[in-house]
Amino acid sequence: MSYPLSSIFTDVTATAMQLEYPLTKQYRRCFDPIAASCHGILLFAIDNVSVVLWNPSIRKFTKLPSLEESLYGYGFSFGYDHSGDSYK
Repeated sequence: MSYPLSSIFTDVTATAMQLEYPLTKQYRRCFDPIAASCHGILLFAIDNVSVVLWNPSIRKFTKLPSLEESLYGYGFSFGYDHSGDSYK
């Protein structure tokens, strides 16, 4: 089954809504990098020691335990494991 690309842009009805940003003023900066995303869940890396997972569709977030500072920094990524039905 296929659809022409033009149908994606012409047959769309969208409703905008205001989402409450999960990061408090103590963490908020003018730019918070989204380090990864999977199935609509966003992973924010803040100063390379704080990590926040946010699911804007259900308006919930989780701040993960802080990481120890590292001379080399950190790389962040995550994905969904279908066999275990979990995010990693």
